[in-house]
Amino acid sequence: MDSLYARVQGKLRKAEFWLTRMVDKFEEAKAAGVADSALEPVREKHYEAQIHWEWWTASNGAAFHNPDAATDSINKSMGISQEAIKTLEEAIAARRGTAKAAMAAGGT
Repeated sequence: MDSLYARVQGKLRKAEFWLTRMVDKFEEAKAAGVADSALEPVREKHYEAQIHWEWWTASNGAAFHNPDAATDSINKSMGISQEAIKTLEEAIAARRGTAKAAMAAGGT
């Protein structure tokens, strides 16, 4: 029982790491001036990743009764977070590329 609990808790911490990175990258994208239309799909991914993580943090032992479902759900949370981070990184790079092109066109 202790081993199962430790395994699920370890996965939850990893999911939290990726959720936090996603939120940090979202703030970076906003600060970089990424358009809201590019941020909206990431908001949806955040909601989905959060739900997959939250179900197991609020379950009061459900992972003990269904460890495979817990593992699958927590892994989905991490995967969705990582997809969102990649989307944000691409949007930031595109925004920075546009800004550089505009500066070059202006002669600066």
